[in-house]
Amino acid sequence: MRQIVLFLLLLPGFVFAQGNPNYNPDFDNNDCYTIMDVLSLLVILMPDDAGMESMNPNYDPDYDGDGVIEIGDLTHLLALFGTCEETPACSSPNMDSYSYSVVQIGDQCWFAENLRTSVYADGTVIPSGLNDAEWESTTSGATAVYGEGDSDCFNISPDIDACDEAQALEEYGRLYNWYAVDDARGLCPSGWHVATEGDWTDLENHVSAQGFSGSEGTALKSTYGWRTDIPGTNTNGTDDFGFLGLPSGLRAGDGEFDLAGSDLNLWSSSPTETYPWSLILNWGYPIFLGDNLIEPHLGLSVRCLRDADYTEVQGCTDPAYTEFDASANVDDGSCATLASPCESPSMDGYTYDVVQIGDQCWFAENLWTTTYRNGEAIPAGLTDGEWTSTTSGATAVYGEDDGCDNYSPDIDACDETQSLAEYGRLYNWYAVDDARGLCPSGWHVPTDEEWTDLEDFISAQGFSGTEGTALKSTYGWSNSGNGTDDFGFSALPGGLRNGSSGYSDVAGDYGYWWSSSPSGGNAWYRGLYYGNPLIFRVYYNPRIGFSVRCLRDAD
Repeated sequence: MRQIVLFLLLLPGFVFAQGNPNYNPDFDNNDCYTIMDVLSLLVILMPDDAGMESMNPNYDPDYDGDGVIEIGDLTHLLALFGTCEETPACSSPNMDSYSYSVVQIGDQCWFAENLRTSVYADGTVIPSGLNDAEWESTTSGATAVYGEGDSDCFNISPDIDACDEAQALEEYGRLYNWYAVDDARGLCPSGWHVATEGDWTDLENHVSAQGFSGSEGTALKSTYGWRTDIPGTNTNGTDDFGFLGLPSGLRAGDGEFDLAGSDLNLWSSSPTETYPWSLILNWGYPIFLGDNLIEPHLGLSVRCLRDADYTEVQGCTDPAYTEFDASANVDDGSCATLASPCESPSMDGYTYDVVQIGDQCWFAENLWTTTYRNGEAIPAGLTDGEWTSTTSGATAVYGEDDGCDNYSPDIDACDETQSLAEYGRLYNWYAVDDARGLCPSGWHVPTDEEWTDLEDFISAQGFSGTEGTALKSTYGWSNSGNGTDDFGFSALPGGLRNGSSGYSDVAGDYGYWWSSSPSGGNAWYRGLYYGNPLIFRVYYNPRIGFSVRCLRDAD
């Protein structure tokens, strides 16, 4: 009987060789691969059958190369072809406008790449762009891209320029401190979580049971990207399960970036009495390096794992689209109509451009209404003397007075028509403070605190110390003082109407915007200057004419 089975296995349709696409381990031809198939093969491939290799020189089931065909060799082959178990497919989740590659390993669904989100699951932005001192001292969640900013950066990958931020983000995703991992808002998409210590142990046990005992790490490592600077040593993995474990390094406690090409450091969500638990795949070890208690302010990679009680609900998962379904956790491609969370309001016959910055909706241009919200006219066309003496609301167009200065290289601010089109109108603070309202229904002149909220948000996006530059327009500023307009706020230097002389002044050099908050007999405003990257918070006499931006009401 043994000879008959052996003869059948050597027929062309039954040639089986490791890596040969014609190989079929389904011994009993029932369209699935079980331990019984493996045991049947083991019976006919006993180590004393020395003639097997000579009869079929392409055949080599000795996976571990120890000269003996054992159950471990054949269970490895079984792992490559799957089992009879009907397990649910792992659908790719979407988060922060990115769809993740996933892989099923045993009964677990894993990300097949590192997490790269810049927001928590509720949409709140994770602080990023921290310098070394900020990274070292923070006890709040934070994220970084390997090699970003001016921090020291080390790389020993032969294939990936890890110190190139764009390439590092593409290959490695982002690094997170453990405060971000432990944040109740969640790092992973709905229905997924940062793997626990127990989840990592289950993965390790499964990989081991598939014939990789003692080489679990090698089986998960990527086939490229690992260091090659050690003569005679291949530190790349075999990636037998599609996990694609790339050596993405870490951000150290002092802020420097290190170990790219050498280590894959992965957080768990499991705390201990001292530090959180983490997993390391290292270039020099074929196994998992577990039981690592890493200081929480270090930046490690993150893999998400699907929840055990996950139920797939298909629909549009992108809240930027009108078809968004809040209950959906698998995108079905139905997202079609891009929706703006900030709808443009109209007032006094004009529709305003708007922009969302964080959770605030702002005008993306200056106000230029000639009426209050109730339709009553705001006094306009005041002479210089009338402007400097009034204690009622009033508005003006830059350049309409008897004295006008202009420093803009791009805009003729003293041309009233051009000035109105570019800068909108100027208002004294009496108009801002009028109960009839300067802004459209559902909108208001921002308070001093709301301006501060805007500044804090911009700072947290990596613009600490350059918040003003991030809001300035890319043209119109004097002396090479243009901004980068990173948020679409498009702040132009619309100058002011002087409260003492009534003259239009400093257009091209300065931009000023009222808040609705008084300060004694004065009022708070924000200023941007051509020669400074900051936003200035100052109070001033209410007779002066500044620009106004409206903010959507919170409710």
